[in-house]
Amino acid sequence: MCEPGIQTRLGVFLLLSTVAVAASCATSPTVTAPRNANEGTRSGAASAAVGVDVPGVYDPATASFFLATAGDATIAVNYGGTGMVPLAGDWNGDGSQTIGIYDAAHAMFYLKNSNEPGGADLVFLYGPGDSIPLSGDWNGDGKDTVGIYDAKSGTFFLTDVNATGNALYTFTFGAENSRPVVGDWDGDGRDTVGVYIPEKALFFLTDGLKGEPGGVQVEFAALELVPVAGDWDGDGKDSIGAYDPKNGTFLLRNALNGGPADITRSLGAPGLVPIVGRWSR
Repeated sequence: MCEPGIQTRLGVFLLLSTVAVAASCATSPTVTAPRNANEGTRSGAASAAVGVDVPGVYDPATASFFLATAGDATIAVNYGGTGMVPLAGDWNGDGSQTIGIYDAAHAMFYLKNSNEPGGADLVFLYGPGDSIPLSGDWNGDGKDTVGIYDAKSGTFFLTDVNATGNALYTFTFGAENSRPVVGDWDGDGRDTVGVYIPEKALFFLTDGLKGEPGGVQVEFAALELVPVAGDWDGDGKDSIGAYDPKNGTFLLRNALNGGPADITRSLGAPGLVPIVGRWSR
């Protein structure tokens, strides 16, 4: 453990007495990318270029990120610890996504400005804990900030600053126990949200941060997969995808409509946690 910290919960969330937590983010031994990390088949011209999102995976058993880059190289980074949840975002506005982890038990975020081992650059408590972490550029300023999704109530709590404090956007969207997704669906430079119903393979996407009804509904891929979203073809708009944890395969669609995957890519071993970004060191 490299970063013990004492924090107090603030804002509208449940008051918590001081808690001490630490991220397991000290420099770690060299890791080896899992088998098949550089293998994949693609129909379409998408590649890991500037302006194109590509998959990555996180192995919770070893606290290791494996991030695909241009030329099918893989960045391997040890960062995190037992029970941590991965996320990624452009925390400093430099145009590259970097890693982070969320400690759900203590509602703590540990974010890095590089895809390297070592201590977190941003450490803060946010939300009530035991939630699903999110990240996106909610206000269009070029920097990603965090949020959380309460699956029991279907409520999003989003903020424009990576610091402890109140949620700036609070709204309910979708059914309870859905899985959240984040993307810039209309290409306006601002990320909004959506939800995925795994038992129906249905995406419900909205272009606002107020829980507005309507939006886009898309049925895609097989049942019970893990939703992902990103700009797979570099057109400035995010679209949907799904990760099959049974075989470690990403199925990516270049449009917000149903149909076969435009990109199919295997990355890592089965059972890992998917993340998406534009990676560099």
